[in-house]
Amino acid sequence: MALERRGAGIYYYRKRRIGRRVVSLYVGRGEWALLAAELDHAERDARRKIDSLGVSSLISEIEDEVKDFYDRVQAQVTATLEASGYHRQNRGPWRKRRKLEVR
Repeated sequence: MALERRGAGIYYYRKRRIGRRVVSLYVGRGEWALLAAELDHAERDARRKIDSLGVSSLISEIEDEVKDFYDRVQAQVTATLEASGYHRQNRGPWRKRRKLEVR
């Protein structure tokens, strides 16, 4: 979002991404441009404050829950595969154990 000086006037454009392209949307000029820029700046600051207060702690809580769930699932998968006769060498892929025939 930018205030641009063109000639004797001040113009305000909002930048939006549409697909891969960045498009400039004309908002206004003069006092309207300054007011719109100030409002957008205040809104952006408010959004950042909200994000910094609640979302980061919520994200860390969710990440901890997901990690715990993943660890429990991983332990269950490991136990099931080992009971079915599979093994791993040095954290490699799971492989079925060979059955040795005695003659």
